[in-house]
Amino acid sequence: MLFRSNRLKRLDAIEIDVNGHKGGAVVVELLYPEVDGKEVKGQARIFLPPTLHDNPTQTVPLIHNAGYEIDENGAKGLLAKGYAVCTPHAHPLNPLGRGFNLDKAILHAARRLPFIDPLRVSIQGGSAGGWMTLMLTADAFPLVYSLPDVPPIHWGYNAGYIWDQRSDDPAVKE
Repeated sequence: MLFRSNRLKRLDAIEIDVNGHKGGAVVVELLYPEVDGKEVKGQARIFLPPTLHDNPTQTVPLIHNAGYEIDENGAKGLLAKGYAVCTPHAHPLNPLGRGFNLDKAILHAARRLPFIDPLRVSIQGGSAGGWMTLMLTADAFPLVYSLPDVPPIHWGYNAGYIWDQRSDDPAVKE
């Protein structure tokens, strides 16, 4: 299944304080193919730097925080430096269990936003988010940088274990 245009539907938006300046946090919904190929809805959070409040026609660099959700406090340092930040939002599964399609859809949709400079995109993540960073890096060039913080372990074994545990969860089964 090919990825759709990944149009983002705004669910919520708030202003956030970034060192005394107005930044923003937007929760969006998008469609993406789950690991089994079924189309599902996912959510992302996009943090907007104060520089966009001051000049909404400019473009800013984007950092995708892969795998695990970064919260407002975690994003504020990047926002203060002028970066927009996107991240998965409110997904119950570990990144290994859900695969990288949600992050891929978020990254590609955010990269196409009119205020994002598509040539200044970076990806970062730790642990399973580091694995996710490596997977996304192979798909998302050009990138400024890719920062996977992940130990060398057997990902196939871990993914199989997580998938097996997921399939035993009656709440996940249809």
